Amino acid sequence: MRYAFAASIILFLCSRMTYGQLSSTFYSTTCPNLLSTVKSAVKQAVNNEKRMGASLLRLHFHDSFANLGGPTWTVQLGRRDSKSASLSGANSNIPAPTSNLSALISSFSNQGLSAKDMIALS
Repeated sequence: MRYAFAASIILFLCSRMTYGQLSSTFYSTTCPNLLSTVKSAVKQAVNNEKRMGASLLRLHFHDSFANLGGPTWTVQLGRRDSKSASLSGANSNIPAPTSNLSALISSFSNQGLSAKDMIALS
């Protein structure tokens, strides 16, 4: 009886440990208007600056191609590794579009990637 109780407690605790996983419906209850708000803001940004669409596409390609898994995917939400945003922090490790070959190789090398990796990711 004692072991059955201990086993049930362990199973209960283990089932609760997966609670913090990412989910595409993370904001469904806490912020149900999130997706429509973001969509509206992106539309407005693209209308105000025509380059914005290409810039956002580049950003998403570089940030999410590793999670791709096919022509479409569900974005996992709920990351809590930061509570602030920093424009300079976000752009500090991205090579400029005008970078020459040696600058690109150096930039990728600083991230632990080879020239071969750079070609594969480009």
